[in-house]
Amino acid sequence: MRKHIMRLVAGTVVALAIPVAAASANGGDYIAGLGANNPKAPAPINYFAFAAHSWSGGSNPYGFVGFLDTTSNPWRGFAGPVQCLKVNGNEATAIISLGLDFTGSPGLAGGGDEIFVKDNGKPVHGQPVDQIRNILFPASAWSKHQECDDPTDPGTQVISLGDIVVHDGTP
Repeated sequence: MRKHIMRLVAGTVVALAIPVAAASANGGDYIAGLGANNPKAPAPINYFAFAAHSWSGGSNPYGFVGFLDTTSNPWRGFAGPVQCLKVNGNEATAIISLGLDFTGSPGLAGGGDEIFVKDNGKPVHGQPVDQIRNILFPASAWSKHQECDDPTDPGTQVISLGDIVVHDGTP
């Protein structure tokens, strides 16, 4: 288990170190974030880290996303490479394929995760204002996830810790 966690952390750190300049140099889009989500009960708080980039319009997406639930025993988490990215203003949607999955849910093998984020600016008086929501899906649902949904998601929740940055490279 510890080995999986270290891989998740190491992979996320490497992904977050990917230069944002590469995406912005070609007018690209990107999202980056690190923190903890604040889902509605009974869902557990998950720590997240991500960096996703694409050219403007979403072509050539790349990056890495990871979530880790440390409240479960044993810990659960998942991570994987970005398959699509759609940015509109301060909102974005990304889809990842699960490359590392220790959620304890065999039905998710070969599946993915859709992430909705909203950048509401810098934290105010130390309190985060950004929002996130993710939806895991099984391999059988890939046909419905070939393209990113529109970024607007009324189900996003304000994060409890951290910051999210969304950059729309559209001129």
